[in-house]
Amino acid sequence: MSLTDLLPGRREKPRRKHRADDRIAELEAQHAAELAELRAENVKLWDRQAAADDHFALLAEDVTVTNEAWEQEQQRRLLAEKALQQAEDVIRLRDRRIADLERRVDVGVKAEHVIAKTQELSAEEIRRHCTPRPLWESPLAKPRPHPRLGTAGRRHPAPPGRLDRRPGRMAKAGRGGAQHHTSTPGARHGHDHEEANPLRAAAA
Repeated sequence: MSLTDLLPGRREKPRRKHRADDRIAELEAQHAAELAELRAENVKLWDRQAAADDHFALLAEDVTVTNEAWEQEQQRRLLAEKALQQAEDVIRLRDRRIADLERRVDVGVKAEHVIAKTQELSAEEIRRHCTPRPLWESPLAKPRPHPRLGTAGRRHPAPPGRLDRRPGRMAKAGRGGAQHHTSTPGARHGHDHEEANPLRAAAA
């Protein structure tokens, strides 16, 4: 403490206030700090956006791969269903053939039993000695002539009784006074029937 401090005329000086330039410099420094923080926050946001874009790109690629795999699986499933249906059809056809063969074997066995009981020759002897031949090669398969056809293939006239039964002929016969014959075709054409039917001729 000095003597000047004890003098009554000395007054304490007030504190000096900040000038405008200092305040502006302080505000600029604060603004620069805020801008730096905003830039750093923007950098972080851009980094997060890039990471999100990469993640979504990977997700889209995964979705594409998943869809392709699903389509391939659908195609394989359809092919498997078709193969299963074909296998079921083959099994069903095989079962039908097996059932048909079993039925034929059963019928053949029953027929052999019936043949063994009713015929003198066994089925084995019939197979060994009897050669099957077509029906038209049988000695009994002779063409039988038509009763209206003679041996030369000429058609005989129909009996008058049948002609009178046709529409219009009975009226003509009635107007003309023709008599109805009651004789049978066999009685009138007996000779022709004997020639046409060799069995009757042989029996006579």
